[in-house]
Formats: sequence, structure tokens, C-alpha cells
Amino acid sequence: MTLHYDFDWSILAQAQYVHWLAAGLGWTLLIGVLAMVGSLLVGALLATLQALPGIVGATGRAWGQMARNIPCLFWLLLFYAGVPALFGSNGIPWDLSLLQFGFACAVGALLIDNTTYVADALLDGIRAVSRDERQAALACGLSERQTVVECVLPQAVRFAMPALLNRSVHVIKNTALCMAIGVPEMMWAAQQIESITFRGIEATLVVSGIYLTLGWGLASLTRRIGGTRGAQEAFR
Repeated sequence: MTLHYDFDWSILAQAQYVHWLAAGLGWTLLIGVLAMVGSLLVGALLATLQALPGIVGATGRAWGQMARNIPCLFWLLLFYAGVPALFGSNGIPWDLSLLQFGFACAVGALLIDNTTYVADALLDGIRAVSRDERQAALACGLSERQTVVECVLPQAVRFAMPALLNRSVHVIKNTALCMAIGVPEMMWAAQQIESITFRGIEATLVVSGIYLTLGWGLASLTRRIGGTRGAQEAFR
């Protein structure tokens, strides 16, 4: 079997396409970082709610179960099409440009999609903190709130760190979905290059290589932190 496709990598060296790919990488990282930081904050709140007894905890768990089974693309399209519809003839709210609004929708959608998994990781981390350490903190005069904030949560985050870094890989990969609403991230840039040059294979392979590098780097960091934590636990 012989290939009938002649690769032309020089196309991607043109200044315009290099700029698109670099800008796309910037958008990808910005959306991914903001979505991950936001999901950490909201996920901590959701984990706290899920750990509470009664109707509050049940509501938090029900929301988590629902959000976990809804694809990220649904949230993207819901925000991008639904929010302007709610504002009627006013169109995009808050006087945002189309790009700014798409960016906000992208961050919000990835944040919601990732929050449940972050909450699960933090809950596992909270459960990993021994009861003896909580009782020791209370015996030292700390209040219940201080015990949670100053003793339990820092350790829970440390226990959950490998899982959280794994989730960051998924967030970075899911930014590719944002091309569906016109956000100029890396996959959008690859599609634009393909539509002009008909060299979609080259552009897509380059973008895939960037995703692979980012994912490999985060995975290596996860293994390093996981190994360090394991070594620390072995000597406790």
C-alpha cells in the first residue's frame, strides 16, 4: 500500500499560520487554567455540601450525579445559545463582544463539567484524613471551622493532587470542543488552516503533538507528586 498524500510541512511555517497556532495555544491554556481554578473553588464548595447530612447533602449529591452524566458540549451550546435567548432582543448580555462571550461560555461550561470530578477527588481526600488528626486539632483548641480549614482541607488537597492533575489533562483536551462556538483555540486554528490550504492533516498532527506534549507533561507531574506522596506516607 502506498501513500497518495504529499506532506508539505512548509505551509505551517508561514507567519500567519504560526500566529494562529500560537494564539490558539494561548487560548487553550487560558481557558484550561481558568476552568481548572474555578472548578477547584466550586468543587470544594460542592464537596463540602455533599459531606453534609440531610437534604443539603442529598441535593449536592443529586447535582453531582446529574452533572457527571451530561456531556461538556451540552453546557457549551446551552450557554452560547441559551443565554442570549433569555435576554431576548438584547442579544449578548453585558455588552460583550462575540469572542468575549464565547470565551466566557467556554470557561463556564468546562468549569461545570469538571466541578463534579473535582468534588469527588476532594471528598476522597477528606475521607483519607484520619479521625485522630481531627480530634487532635479540636483538642488543641481549634474550632470546628478552623479544624476543617487549617487541618483537614490542606491534607485533603495533598491527597487529591494526583487526581486533580489528571482532571487538568481532561480539561485541556476538552478545550478542543470550544471550536464549536467559535473560540479560536488550537483545533479552531487547525480547521482554519485546513480550510485555506487544504493541509488539514499537517495542521491537525501539529496540534495533536501539542496536546500530547501538554498531557505528557501533566501526567509526568502527576506521577512525580504521586510517588512523592507515597514515599512520604511510607515513612509516617
